[in-house]
Amino acid sequence: MRTADSQDDDLLPEYDFASMEGGVRGKYAAKLKGSTAMKLPSTRSIPPSVVIPELAYSNVSEAADWLCHAFGFVERLRIGNHRVQLTYGGGAIVVTEQRVVPES
Repeated sequence: MRTADSQDDDLLPEYDFASMEGGVRGKYAAKLKGSTAMKLPSTRSIPPSVVIPELAYSNVSEAADWLCHAFGFVERLRIGNHRVQLTYGGGAIVVTEQRVVPES
């Protein structure tokens, strides 16, 4: 059985940390020891939420506007006309374009 401290994890050759200059293997492992939660570094494009569900709608702009008006979400980021990130308190959702899969 593998443990968190195990180095026997069958890494692919391109992930050989021994040959990486300044690379740190498992740089978040120390934060995880003895804890069930950890906060990853935040970025400008990803909200700091633990879970970010995606909701697909045929009209992303209309859906995002409706969600903001009906439930109090706030638009955080809009990517073209196919993706909108909405936040509410410490949570977030992503409204995406519904894709139609042709029947075979």
